[in-house]
Amino acid sequence: MNMILSYTFEIKFGPYHQKVTVTMSPFSLTMNTLKDVAIKFIETMCPDQDIKSLNNRILLFKYEPSSYQMLLPLNPRDILNPECIVEVIISQCLVNT
Repeated sequence: MNMILSYTFEIKFGPYHQKVTVTMSPFSLTMNTLKDVAIKFIETMCPDQDIKSLNNRILLFKYEPSSYQMLLPLNPRDILNPECIVEVIISQCLVNT
């Protein structure tokens, strides 16, 4: 049985942020699918920016105010928490995925 569920979380890139909802199977919940969501978000919020090789330069973190570091590497399961805030950072260098 392949369940389809909706996950709602906040995504943030610089001064831009919004709640997003993705609908997918829990088995499809991967870093690549979350990167795709982040790319669409950036393209929507910053349509005038021509950012090359975005897929290979995106880093995703979760905002954790109770942690000393505040930004921790994102695990796809983190978005199961509706309070999750995903911070998108674009690296200058290509990132190995």
